[in-house]
Amino acid sequence: MLTNAVLRVLMIGNSFSVCVGHHLPGIVRSAPGCELRLTSAYIGGCSLKRHWNNVLATRDDPEARQYAVREWTTDGDAPVSRKEWEDSLNELLARGDWDVVTIQQASPGSWDYATYQPYADQLVAYIREQAPAARIWIQQTWAYNAADARISPGGAWGFDQAGMHRRLSEAYAELAVHLGGAPVIPTGDAVALWRSRHLADSPDIVGNGTDTIHFNRRGEYLQAATWFLSLYGREDFPPDVYAPDFLSPDEAERLRAAARDAVAARR
Repeated sequence: MLTNAVLRVLMIGNSFSVCVGHHLPGIVRSAPGCELRLTSAYIGGCSLKRHWNNVLATRDDPEARQYAVREWTTDGDAPVSRKEWEDSLNELLARGDWDVVTIQQASPGSWDYATYQPYADQLVAYIREQAPAARIWIQQTWAYNAADARISPGGAWGFDQAGMHRRLSEAYAELAVHLGGAPVIPTGDAVALWRSRHLADSPDIVGNGTDTIHFNRRGEYLQAATWFLSLYGREDFPPDVYAPDFLSPDEAERLRAAARDAVAARR
């Protein structure tokens, strides 16, 4: 269990990672002894291939700033602070004293390991060169809402929601093994577990209106809970754990239970 330390996390990702910042700082603030500096390098829909190509492009043009960067900082009893700027991965890795760097595949390719390589290897080698003290974590992303046309009956991908989860789980597991046992944040498993328990009588935590791929507010809380337990090595949440006002106590606990059980199964 990590305590009495600021955990410095850089997320190299896209819209499936930047949303971690909505609730993870609040959960960390409610855990005595835990602090956080969470930095998101964000490009919508950014794949591992594009991340690596951005590294190469910045070598040719050091002034390139491809990423929208957001940083959340917890500091004792002070309100969570947030700042934004534009930057490159090269500069972020060189300037930061990172404890953790997270990576993930863009969701349309998450179920196909062939889209991961050789870009994951190239990106990870660069991270290890620039931030040798950082531990690389993988965020396992999640299957879309069943209403998404690609996984509906007759859809272009030829499999359903369960098939998407199974395939992306296998792809992320293969990446973790390939990287020497890199730890995985099991966000997708937590989503699947919540669905198996509650989808029959509750709206999905993925999707909102015509959006069938991103978390809604409830899903963002599940994601943050999963990240907290994973990164801080916790088995459970503090008694007075933060939950947003839009969640009832029962619903917040159901979301945390899915996160807790998914992380426990991963261990």
